Amino acid sequence: MAQNPRGLLQVLDEASTLTSSMNQYRGGKGSDRQWYMSAWSGEARIVDRKGNADNAPIHIPNQFLCVVGGMVPDMIGSLCDAKGRHEGFIDRILFTYPDPVPKTGWQEEGVPETVSAEWSELVRRLHARPLTVENLRTLPHIINFTPAGKTAWCAMIDASHAEQQSVDFPQSLVGPWSKLEQYAGRLTLILHLLRHASGSGVGQSIIPDVTAETVGDARRLLVYLKSHTRRIHEAMKAGARGEEGSEDVQSILKWILRHRKEAFSLRDLTRDLTRTFGKRAHALTEALDWLSNRDCIRAQAASEPNAKKARGRSKSRVYLVNPHLHESQNCQNHMPGHMTRQRPDQTGDFGDSATDDPGLDRTEDSDEIPF
Repeated sequence: MAQNPRGLLQVLDEASTLTSSMNQYRGGKGSDRQWYMSAWSGEARIVDRKGNADNAPIHIPNQFLCVVGGMVPDMIGSLCDAKGRHEGFIDRILFTYPDPVPKTGWQEEGVPETVSAEWSELVRRLHARPLTVENLRTLPHIINFTPAGKTAWCAMIDASHAEQQSVDFPQSLVGPWSKLEQYAGRLTLILHLLRHASGSGVGQSIIPDVTAETVGDARRLLVYLKSHTRRIHEAMKAGARGEEGSEDVQSILKWILRHRKEAFSLRDLTRDLTRTFGKRAHALTEALDWLSNRDCIRAQAASEPNAKKARGRSKSRVYLVNPHLHESQNCQNHMPGHMTRQRPDQTGDFGDSATDDPGLDRTEDSDEIPF
């Protein structure tokens, strides 16, 4: 790292090996987790070992390490401390938990060459930018906000603080939210430099100040990443409680999300999932009860005005789908903690104040991502 002032990238095929390999040469008594946490914060580091060249200590003024990897959902818990302590390691991880990619058959098309070439050129321009040199030391550049950009930044942080002050904000998310606020600055910087490198000011030695538009784009990313952090934590809590839901439950959830159902009848469900529940009526009832008890769905009362009238045959029970089920967009971890604890009212509104960003303007034309 001392020889690479721009930092290092560690790419892991299986991210769970990051923690499983820690302290393996120290009998399990090392401080690898603490070192990764200090590297995340960019703290200066001095390495004074007997084998150093010229017996001189190695000084790293600005640590910069990026770790990238993927893992299967069942292995998420391996990132936690083995003794159950919450020291903040997992709070520093920026999670994404996307939907499974549908199987669409063999595809010849990949990333267009023009797109790949443009991205490569953008990265080359960024890497070609010189670092600041003072007293023979390389230092990072300092970038400021425009007045409007500073106002937008303050509004974003204030909205995040207001969200955490909500009476029903989960205590388990306090740590991740504090780290996401720091990620907001990093996201803003990345977007600003990408915009600068792709524009007409590529050759400028001085980078312009960060605008409100860039801060707004970073805010959208932050909202998106917060929703994925919620998914991860709910998946971990549900796994610890043994409440992941059976395969029957997951089949119904996938069916609801695939068809974007706001409501569905029992007849429609059994017709489309005949191979799963055709001769397993009791299993279907248990799965629907599981989802109802956790506020993922609820049975619609026959007296409600939007209940459909059947013609020529008996009415089929209709279920309303919690809107937050679609907002979370992931059928693999819709656990009870992710749904509101408050029972839905008679209007069909499920509501969950803890999942709304108080700083977002909910207008019809807003393109903010709800969560």
